[in-house]
Amino acid sequence: MSRPRILAAGGTLAFALAVALPAAGAQASSAYPVVPNIVAGIADALPNPAAPPPGANVAGCHSSAHPVPVVLVNGTFGNAMDDFGGLAPTLANAGYCVYSFDYGAPSSQLIQSIGPVVTSAQELATEVQQVLSQTGASQVDLIGQIGRAHV
Repeated sequence: MSRPRILAAGGTLAFALAVALPAAGAQASSAYPVVPNIVAGIADALPNPAAPPPGANVAGCHSSAHPVPVVLVNGTFGNAMDDFGGLAPTLANAGYCVYSFDYGAPSSQLIQSIGPVVTSAQELATEVQQVLSQTGASQVDLIGQIGRAHV
């Protein structure tokens, strides 16, 4: 297995890059709603903390324009929705196959990424293997949240 490319960016920078991406129609026939900020992301995550952000984890996703799937890795104390409620749908709307997951705590908890680093790394490795298996891709791009955007 080849080593994954790792893209680390703060929420604001990652969102700005995603907005600048040209829209290439992979399979999204309708636009996924973009969560405007972390406060809205937290509010969206409250009823179901395990729910992925809009446009993430779409079954059967395939993109010939963007064949490398993107796996979003939330930051400490965050979850997939509050960290990537803006980026996941933006990437999906641009034609990328996007995957997110919560790790480091039970998925029913709002606060994630608080478990031991070794365990979290194993959970990430498992997620990457699942995405590779589901998509048939030979590699993934990882985008990690390393800072919080100010609201």
